[in-house]
Amino acid sequence: MPDRDPLNFFSPYERLPAGHENQLTRALLLLLRMSPMAHVEWLRLAAAKRFLWALPPAEFDTQRRAVRTDGNDDGTEQAELISVFLAPEQPQSGGGDVVESDRRQVLDAIIDYGELVTVVENKVFEADDLQARQINLDGAGVQLVGDREVVVVVWRDLLEALTGIARPENRPEFDRHFTATARKTATPRPGLMLARLWPLAEAERLDSRGKFTPAVKEALQTALRTVGEPEL
Repeated sequence: MPDRDPLNFFSPYERLPAGHENQLTRALLLLLRMSPMAHVEWLRLAAAKRFLWALPPAEFDTQRRAVRTDGNDDGTEQAELISVFLAPEQPQSGGGDVVESDRRQVLDAIIDYGELVTVVENKVFEADDLQARQINLDGAGVQLVGDREVVVVVWRDLLEALTGIARPENRPEFDRHFTATARKTATPRPGLMLARLWPLAEAERLDSRGKFTPAVKEALQTALRTVGEPEL
């Protein structure tokens, strides 16, 4: 029997009320997985020095004890760790640095980008951020580097950022493309991430001939034409 996937829409989740923090955590992870635009806003608050376009695709999980299930302690494939405290208000304790712990944790959310792992402690009421500051890294293959302070994200700031993605004044444009069409099915595109890479040797060759900037512009024009958007 396959393992239950808590982020599978077609699989019943825990028998908890809709307002329970576990249900809220799951909803957030599903949104981040489905919408690059929402994911960009999340990173802006949770990992301000990181950009979605520069990170490998993320893997999402919830209600797990281990930071990583396939980690290692041999010094290879190490990843940076960011611990996020997500709550309605600032932590009652005033925050602090993340430290390694041997506690028996259950992490509310894990977002693993390979080179970066973000763990989230979610609360729906005012609370202390102790759980976000004490992380069991046993066998995880992650390390605490740079600024170790817990990142505090307040729910109202996150909701304001997510609400800004689509506003009521966007309704006529939405109806024109979806509601008022004869198509049987239509899927809004919540976000789109494109990448065009030039090998260093090719980029240097184009740049030496003064052709690198035009090449970048043409790649952008091609992408815009492909998705049906106005060219630059």
